[in-house]
Amino acid sequence: MANLNKVFLIGNLTRDPELRQLPSGSALCSFGMAINRTMTLASGEQREEVCYVEVVAIGRQAEVIHQYIRKGSPLFVEGRLHYEQWDDRETGKKRSRLSVRVERSQFIGSPPSQQQSSQGGYAAAPVYGQPQQAPPMYQGGYSAPRPANPPPSFAPPPTYGNPPPAAPPSMPVFRPLPETRTPAQDSAGETAEDSESSSEIVDDIPF
Repeated sequence: MANLNKVFLIGNLTRDPELRQLPSGSALCSFGMAINRTMTLASGEQREEVCYVEVVAIGRQAEVIHQYIRKGSPLFVEGRLHYEQWDDRETGKKRSRLSVRVERSQFIGSPPSQQQSSQGGYAAAPVYGQPQQAPPMYQGGYSAPRPANPPPSFAPPPTYGNPPPAAPPSMPVFRPLPETRTPAQDSAGETAEDSESSSEIVDDIPF
């Protein structure tokens, strides 16, 4: 017959984790968790039910939880049920308790760190499994020197492509120069006209 002992819990811590050392030298951390459950009654009214669970972590898990987790912090726990018995030192009676032994835990949100919580304030610790952001540059840190004179502003780059062809220059209009006649040409022309007129007169004389 197969057996299964597995527990998954998501809740908030009811008190700060308590850390102590086992005789073997391993760290043991115990804390309480409250798991809320909303249920609807037959009348339609919704009621919230709270389940309180005692949780125990051993080894490296105990050290990490004690360092980063505080009362009220949300936490995811994967583990198993553990039943233990012991004798009460005051009464001498046997006592028993059912708790959850942590096998794996995961922070939900940003858990506070132990060092800064002791100073009165909570600061976000890194969440495992998520990429960390680069820290901002401090104002007093080193930065690249600035030039004394700002670089000149550059003109926008020219438009690529062939420029449109320029219009051809307008050709001058040819105009003939006025004809100039010399005195010799004028006298020769008059002589020719006189000879033509005299010949016409001679031709008109009847014989």
